Amino acid sequence: MKQLALVLLSALVLAFMGCKSSGESASIVVPPGDLLMYKTDEFLKFADTNYEIKLRKVTSNTGLEDVVNMTPDISSLGLTTSFRFIMPKNVSVEGLVVIDIVSKSNSLNWKALVLDTGVPIEITVENTLLYDLIANYPDKSILSYTRAELLSLQAYINTFSKQRRALFDLPVDIKAVELYKFIKNGLSSDLVFLGMLKDMGTTFDYDSTGVVLSSPYPFGSKNNLPLIEESRTTPAGDFGGYEMVNVTLNMDARDPDGDRLFQYWEFLEDGSILNNSKSWSWLPSYEASRTAPYKLRAFLSDGSMNPIQMDWNILIADNNRPPKLTVVSGCPTSVTEGQTWTCVVSSGDPDADDVLKFSLLNPVYPFVAPKLNGVTYTAGTTVQGTVVTIEWTPTNRDFLKDSLLTTMQLAVSDYDHSTGIKKNGDDIKIFNIAMIGKNAPPVPVADGATGSYFTNDPSSGTPRELDLGFGSTLTPSSSRPFDIDSRMKDKRFFFDVVVADSDNVNETVP
Repeated sequence: MKQLALVLLSALVLAFMGCKSSGESASIVVPPGDLLMYKTDEFLKFADTNYEIKLRKVTSNTGLEDVVNMTPDISSLGLTTSFRFIMPKNVSVEGLVVIDIVSKSNSLNWKALVLDTGVPIEITVENTLLYDLIANYPDKSILSYTRAELLSLQAYINTFSKQRRALFDLPVDIKAVELYKFIKNGLSSDLVFLGMLKDMGTTFDYDSTGVVLSSPYPFGSKNNLPLIEESRTTPAGDFGGYEMVNVTLNMDARDPDGDRLFQYWEFLEDGSILNNSKSWSWLPSYEASRTAPYKLRAFLSDGSMNPIQMDWNILIADNNRPPKLTVVSGCPTSVTEGQTWTCVVSSGDPDADDVLKFSLLNPVYPFVAPKLNGVTYTAGTTVQGTVVTIEWTPTNRDFLKDSLLTTMQLAVSDYDHSTGIKKNGDDIKIFNIAMIGKNAPPVPVADGATGSYFTNDPSSGTPRELDLGFGSTLTPSSSRPFDIDSRMKDKRFFFDVVVADSDNVNETVP
């Protein structure tokens, strides 16, 4: 907006230089046989060839007098947009002259002042605006403007229109009357333009923002600003979103005058522009979350230099992506007693700024704890990094469990790099390990040097030796399989047997 104002100010300086250079009247003389050239390029963008063109003399602000019909021959209408017209020998005109187009397919009454007969006259929306401006101001005669004043006003209107069209990127389907009102509303509230007119004696009652407060109004009509439709507009201020979730904001309004409205969205983060849309959408990337808001600004206008402006602070929250575990090496499906089971696992996180920590979930091991990166695991142990090595060396004691299958569940979790708080991303790998034992059966061992076993009988008699006759072959003696004790009818004996397990030389198992 500031750049536009600077350009228009530059145009104003040039315009003033033109105004002061001459007090020449805008009146011209078109004698019989003189050549008039005109172009209908702009007009035919909005209308068909069903039109009539007349050369008319301006007699007053509201008075026009027909001079000659300049409508081209119907056979040439579809072939060219540039025409040459020679004034009939019995027709001439002197004064302020205008080309007037009456179109049966277009509601805009097109006009172009003839200020120079030596160049083609372009019939445009901008030329029509100049005529309507000076014709609809009641306190000054249209015939009192000098040629220099009209040329400077026309140059300003042309520049203003070009820049406003580019700024709002007006759609190709815009109608002539919509374009006319869009540029008219802008000029009616443009401080530079109103200042130019004031210096020419065309004065309006306007405030510091360019709003004309009372009649007369530029171009003969008051412009009423559009009104926001709150039910279809996202409230200004803070707006929350998430990474990789579409952010959509809306802006809609109605215009009391029925003017077409145009939106202009500017994403201040990168300067990108969106025009002619009631909605603005953005898909934040997975790297978009941050504490500082993204700023979005939108303008809604009927062409006025006082558009509705709305601003939003878009706060994007993290949409966490969990890390992934990958086996690097090892991690066999079985382990032999006494040997070391080794598993190397790495992890990567799509969110590059996350901190990764490994842990074991409810590990199942009977006796010997595994190690993570060389550190014996205890409940709650975590290892920070991107690679972890698990080592486990089961002993015979680990084979006392009912199932010869051990399960290792390795988990990796991501943590916020700045707060250290655990996020909601986890990945788990389960390793089921078959256990291959080298078990030897236990054997009885002698109690003391005699290799005998002692027992008491139920009658609480004097203990005596019960010789089971174990020899070198550990089989009972054939001569004395057992002693006969005639003192008791009920032959019950109570005795202890001591065995040893060669797999666990330091353990005694009763």
